Amino acid sequence: MARGVAGRILGCLLAAVLLPLLPGCRKNPLRAAVEDAVEPHAAFSVSASEGSRGDSFAFYDQSSGAITSWAWDFDADGSVDSRQREPAAQVFDTAGYHDVSLRVSGPAGSDELRACDCIGIYGPGIEVDRVWAHTDEELHFTDRSIITGTITEWTWYWEWPSADLDTFNVFATASNPTHSYDTPGQYTVSLMLDDGSTKYNMEPDERVHLDISTEHFLSDVPDGWPADCQPLILAADLDGHSDKGDIVATGTLQRKVYVWLDDASAITGSMGTMSNWPRALTVADLNGDSKLDIVSAASTGSIYYWENEGAGGFPATETESFGDEDYFYIFDIATADIDGDDDVDVAAVDFAEGNDGKIIWFENGNSWTEHDIAVPYDSPRALALGDLNNDTHVDIVSGEFHYYDEPGELHCWINNKDSVDDWTRHTISASANGPISFQIADIDGDGNNDVVAGLYGDDTVIWYKNGGDGSSWASGKTIGSTCGVVDVNVADLDGDSDPDVLVAGTYDDEVVWFENPETGEDWRRHVVDGAFDGVCTVYAADIDGDGKQDVLGSARYNEAKDNEDKLAWWKIR
Repeated sequence: MARGVAGRILGCLLAAVLLPLLPGCRKNPLRAAVEDAVEPHAAFSVSASEGSRGDSFAFYDQSSGAITSWAWDFDADGSVDSRQREPAAQVFDTAGYHDVSLRVSGPAGSDELRACDCIGIYGPGIEVDRVWAHTDEELHFTDRSIITGTITEWTWYWEWPSADLDTFNVFATASNPTHSYDTPGQYTVSLMLDDGSTKYNMEPDERVHLDISTEHFLSDVPDGWPADCQPLILAADLDGHSDKGDIVATGTLQRKVYVWLDDASAITGSMGTMSNWPRALTVADLNGDSKLDIVSAASTGSIYYWENEGAGGFPATETESFGDEDYFYIFDIATADIDGDDDVDVAAVDFAEGNDGKIIWFENGNSWTEHDIAVPYDSPRALALGDLNNDTHVDIVSGEFHYYDEPGELHCWINNKDSVDDWTRHTISASANGPISFQIADIDGDGNNDVVAGLYGDDTVIWYKNGGDGSSWASGKTIGSTCGVVDVNVADLDGDSDPDVLVAGTYDDEVVWFENPETGEDWRRHVVDGAFDGVCTVYAADIDGDGKQDVLGSARYNEAKDNEDKLAWWKIR
């Protein structure tokens, strides 16, 4: 509910200019058992407890004990905003209450003080228990406004209202309502307050953005799926109907590939058994009959393909397999016409730490002839194919994946087209921490294909701007982050004709996407599902045939959940 200026002590502050925070609001102290040293004790004061948007607030350290470092968090996001003992004055632009934390550390340990509602900024402000939900799941909204008058009316609405009050999308009039949405999409929520004489409305940049999706689980999933291993998932038009996306997924322990046609109500194809766990998956027309075939690779073994027999039917055993059974670990494959002879070839990375890895491709023909791109190569985990110098030929991107936070390099190989074995290597980045997934797309709309990389070691997704011919690259720019980036996919998810980026964050158990602002700067983060435990692959496709991109995801098996909960797709708009 709204609060008067004098009606509440903000957090632990007395309403005076310089009064220290009281011990009663201390949270989560971390004590070191060092009896002969002076333990640190976090405390601070602030120049004022309330103010208007744009006002500056000075913070003063009043901690005691042996202290060697200070860490301030002014926006309650868990990250450090300043390491100065007395940081620069802070400006709070959003109405409502703001928590502030100070963590101090020294030889005898650490201590943290979190001041609840430390700073109050006049105006209407709201809080939502989370910024994503599935359709029909309740969200809880809380009024966090600071208004001098007594509020008599609350009007909660989504999207920005027009001048005609009758067109508001009002969903509640209580002070702290709950609400669920029955249609997926991106909602912008605001609050208008009335004290009987004045109406107070939220500023556009203070409104809360919600992501609502409709979740669908795949049916008829085999038992034991997939027991802590990494299943793969994608969608494509396999049956030639073109109205709905058909789904392909790998069963890790089963060592098989499964197909769900149209409505995903039942498995319509089961192919295998492969020599080892399937570790890579794609679709392509390998035999030139205008039907998409399925290609997969065993983790330690051959590459397999199953010919589409028509209407999405596939043989139970592979049509053909090729490659070396002694490959260390085939982590990724991709398909394209690499040699320009009008048939589809297959590229692969053979992961091995040190200089035992390989980047290779197989020439489609009477036999699958293996060609080297980079042999040896240090620990390649993923690759992507695309034209990086605008000559219509297929070039290749890969990188060095090292464990234990040891950065590697990212490279591209330009196809010189005069010979199937003639490639020119260029460095995209000399330091990339755990490149685990790549996509090639024109991110900034300048006509040149750029590179998107998921960096597992840094929990970030980065894009690298192409100078034009693939020989020079700008420093990487951050798209967004999630803990444990394991897969990225590029697609136009919001229908505005530019590429957005879909990401799997396996340690945060979330499927997220980042909205391209057209300039490649300041990407907006959207959550598809924030509780998809163990997510490992994501893919974008139109599953229900409505002309809009949907999102697919696969996750590792969790014994506490049903098998069917691990293969899903979401409608996001």
